[in-house]
Order: sequence, then C-alpha cells, then structure tokens
Amino acid sequence: MIPKDYVKMQSKGTIKIVERKADPELSESGVYSEKEFINKILEQRKEGLKIRRENLVSFGDFAIDQVRWYTWFQTSHEDEQICTLRLYETSLMGACYHRLAMFPNDPLTVQILGYPEVTWDGEGILEMGFICPSMWLDTYFISAIVRDRPSMDVLANFPISLMRQSSTKVGELSYMLVDVIQSFHNRTSDYPYKLVAAMDAAVAQGNDWALEIAMGILETFAALTTDIGYDFEEVVVKNLQFQEQYQMRLDKPEDLISIETFISFPLLGMVCMWYDKGNRLSIETGWLPPYLVEGRWLEEVKAGKITR
Repeated sequence: MIPKDYVKMQSKGTIKIVERKADPELSESGVYSEKEFINKILEQRKEGLKIRRENLVSFGDFAIDQVRWYTWFQTSHEDEQICTLRLYETSLMGACYHRLAMFPNDPLTVQILGYPEVTWDGEGILEMGFICPSMWLDTYFISAIVRDRPSMDVLANFPISLMRQSSTKVGELSYMLVDVIQSFHNRTSDYPYKLVAAMDAAVAQGNDWALEIAMGILETFAALTTDIGYDFEEVVVKNLQFQEQYQMRLDKPEDLISIETFISFPLLGMVCMWYDKGNRLSIETGWLPPYLVEGRWLEEVKAGKITR
C-alpha cells in the first residue's frame, strides 16, 4: 500500500507521491562531474560504434546509466529528449545484437539513426556472455518504453534454447521469466500456465532475488495482463520498493548506493504498456519519469527531429 504520508492534493485530483530512499545526495560538483562524463559519451558514441560489435551493448549500458542519473537531476525538455533518443538507440541496438546471435553466420549491416553504417556477424557472440535473461528483460522493456514494436518482436522470438548456450549461466527461474513474457507477447495459449508456474517457482526458490525481483516482475506483469484482481498501481509501488530494498541490502556492506535502484526498466516498461491501454497514473515518483511513461518525445525522436 502507498503510505498516507506521501499523499498531496493537486488541482487535478489526488496525486500520491512515492519517495525513493536510495538518494545519492550528490553535491553540485558531483552533478557537474556526472554530466560531464555523460556528455563525453554522447560526443564519442557514434564513431565508437565502428570499433567493436559489443559496443551495441556497451552504448546501451551507458544510455541506461544516463537515464537513471537524470531522475535525480533537474531536467530540461532537451535533457528529456536526449534521454528518449538514447533509449530508442538502445532498443534498436539490443534487437540487432540478439539478431546477430540468432544468425551468427549472416553478416548484418546496421545503420541506426545518425550512426555510421557498420556490418557485423555473430561469430563467437554467445561466448561474450551478454546474451542472458537479465539483458533480455531490460532490452525488451526498454523497447516497450520507446514503443518499438519491431524490436520487441525480435526479442519475443529469440530462442531461449540459444540463450542457455551463452557463457553466462543463471538459474532456471531467470529463463522462466523470459518464457512468460515471450508467451504473452506471442499470445500463446499456455501463457496463464507459464505465469503461474513461474510464480510457484519463485516462491519455491524462496531467496531474496526470487521473492523481491523475480516475483516483482511476475506479479506486476500479472496485474498488467490478466484479470487476477490486483490493483496495478499498488502492485507497481510495492515492487518498486522491493527492488530498491533488495539492491540497498546488497550495497550496505560497501556503504554504496547503486544506480540500479533509480529505475527498474522492466517495471517502468510495464507502466508504459499500462498507460498505452488508456490508464493514467495517480502516483508520482522518480522511478517513473512522466516523459517516458507518456512517450512525450517519441514522435520527434523517431522522425529524426531530435539528434545529438
């Protein structure tokens, strides 16, 4: 439940304010330093794509970090536009990378927005270890955030059997998460059974990751896609808080605040999908930037009107 302490009245009705606990408390010089690094990446990224194939992943990671940091900065419309642009680039690059893994012997020529044209094949791509459930989940839901249906289709048809051949090995529950979402995307008749089976597996596994991260994704996805009776916004807030709690617990021994707490891309992606079904949020939180939920700058980004 959303604490009553976080409710404020606005002219358009009651907006529930949900605060994040993992505040980086950046100084003015800290903000300046972070923005300088982000701008350096922005300036160098296009030529950098020619250097190596795995920059299709690395540049997406930089974009993810950028968008997460900007939830703590005072942002202009231009900042929102560039963050939207970077997530759209990430969606396209992620789909290309997964396509290379599916057809490793077929060279793929890629030209993404204003980047130079490059041609890569997928030889040895599984040994690099980037093809894995966690990357797939972030990439799929980033594609949902930028409403990039073609990239979502590529990811939804990526063979889990191929993912299992990656040098990155994870537990069965991680693959079940991917299978559930692919099943819903492709409207297979066994989707409800896969969803329930994955939830049961999370409960059976019983550790913090299974109950706070995996179950959070599954429960929110169930609230989005079924008539199970969950209140979507309550489920989202609960699981945003769980993912923050999980990461803060990991960080405590080192006295760190990880930027992973700033945005959960799977949960944000589900909120965007819920918004596109005609729903409107009654909560306000740094985890869910309105410009991304609403897709405020997507039309201009996809039309090539926003560049950097």
